[in-house]
Amino acid sequence: MFIRVASAAGDPRRRRCRLRPASRTGADPIAEHAAHSARSGHSKDREMQLAQALDGAPAPIAETSLDPYGQLVKMLMPRAQSIAIYDRLGLPVWLNDGSDAPELHRLMQDALAQELADGGASDGFAEPVDREHCAYVFMLRDASHQRVGAVGIVCRESSQRGETRPFSLVQGLLRPALECLQRDFSSQYNIVDLQRSLRLRDRDLELVLGAAPDESPSGESTDDFAQLVQGCVDHLDCSVGALLIPDKNIAVCRTRQGTPPRVGAEILTRTHRPLLAWTQLHRQTMVANRPAANGPLGALPYKVLSCPVMHGAQQVLGVLVLFKPDASDAFDLRQARIVELLARRVAYILMNAYDPTTGLLTRPAFEKRAQSLLTPAALAQGQCVVYVDIDRLHVLNENLGMHVGDEVIVRVAETIRRRLAPRMLASRISGDRFAILVPEGTLDEAQTLAEELRDGLSRLGFLAGSQPVEVSASFGVASVADGKHPLSHALASAEIACKAAKDRGRNRVEIYEDSDQSIVRRYTDVTLVGTLRYALSQDRFRLEAQPIVPLNGAVIGP
Repeated sequence: MFIRVASAAGDPRRRRCRLRPASRTGADPIAEHAAHSARSGHSKDREMQLAQALDGAPAPIAETSLDPYGQLVKMLMPRAQSIAIYDRLGLPVWLNDGSDAPELHRLMQDALAQELADGGASDGFAEPVDREHCAYVFMLRDASHQRVGAVGIVCRESSQRGETRPFSLVQGLLRPALECLQRDFSSQYNIVDLQRSLRLRDRDLELVLGAAPDESPSGESTDDFAQLVQGCVDHLDCSVGALLIPDKNIAVCRTRQGTPPRVGAEILTRTHRPLLAWTQLHRQTMVANRPAANGPLGALPYKVLSCPVMHGAQQVLGVLVLFKPDASDAFDLRQARIVELLARRVAYILMNAYDPTTGLLTRPAFEKRAQSLLTPAALAQGQCVVYVDIDRLHVLNENLGMHVGDEVIVRVAETIRRRLAPRMLASRISGDRFAILVPEGTLDEAQTLAEELRDGLSRLGFLAGSQPVEVSASFGVASVADGKHPLSHALASAEIACKAAKDRGRNRVEIYEDSDQSIVRRYTDVTLVGTLRYALSQDRFRLEAQPIVPLNGAVIGP
């Protein structure tokens, strides 16, 4: 609503005008209109439409003084007794002194209701009040014929017979004031709309930047996906949001506050298969504000916005999907573009956090996710790692070609992926080596997993042309102990156990135990090698003694 700036108290040329309520009782004009509509036979649906239109209208214009416009109207229409200026919601923002103008407020609300019902855009109307007075309502519209305000006046008629002057005549007399007021209102509303749009864009930017890459994008985790989906749900006012990446075993579902999680689970159970199938087929964004009963989702009581998560231009990795109730506002182009940007962010994370050949986590992503799981409380419950090294892969590469070696790596990774239980993490940490984190698992459970993998890999043999290819791997298992670098130490221990498995014949599982002297000795050797390499890099070797020997080989005594 306008906030009028009163004129200076000492200026006798200015009349001070006050913003008065729209009725003598001080009632809200919207509520007063509802009561009047009930008396005059308006339907409840029409009242609800008007209330929704008023509630959804943008904020009123900024602070301004309307005294000059009121004075100009009075100058152009000296017989005017009541003058009222309304904003685009139909609420009074300026009244001349000594007038509450209830007739004008009633006419204004009736005009708004009629305009909402008919969808018209009239310039206004005239209506007799009594034998001596007539009310005029002038609508102020911008270049696109949108209402920006209104002016109402009640004036005494000059004719003794009480004949009403034509509306067009009075409108012509007031045209200078109406045009100036219309331009002022339009300009100020444009400013308010622009400010509102900027606030909305700021929120969009916050959502997009909240999912922006950090210095180490490969370290993103599924927690980041959960935050991204929750941000979409909250920012776009959705009931349910989900991210589905089947090949990566990623399924994230989030609901807004007040919506039970089971609602999201039920919606996804019903829609995830047709959504993924449609996305794979069309590879484009789908906006279904009124899902058809014969459409891919069936008769769904939700508005749907789904966007494919793409790798390149052709490969669909998954889908980012949002659901709104039928009664909510429709998804628009701006929201679709935001979701497309976030889907690209998801694809960026997937490309950097997952190995492109195997689909398993890269080593940096594995380490970051594992470290987030290895809290003190989790370490107290027991955690284990499994280290996998494919046997004789270099022989296959040299004899049959690198493409055969790559095929073996892909098949081994697929076997590992199929065996992963929930919350387990698997990574391709180097060319032919893999690591698995077994959370809340004992050494026996990790050993059982390793034995199952070993048995599965031993049956992966295939033909490369006419050459048989045998596949096997060696496994090392170690527990994760609490310490300064628990994951690094556990991986080093599991790697030593894996090397021991290779020393003892390959295609076997070994557990790192302090009581196994051969493993302890290998651990000591590996540790010593690391220490020597570090000393060389830091130039920490010092010459303590160096014998001097003559070239002829003669022995020189001390």
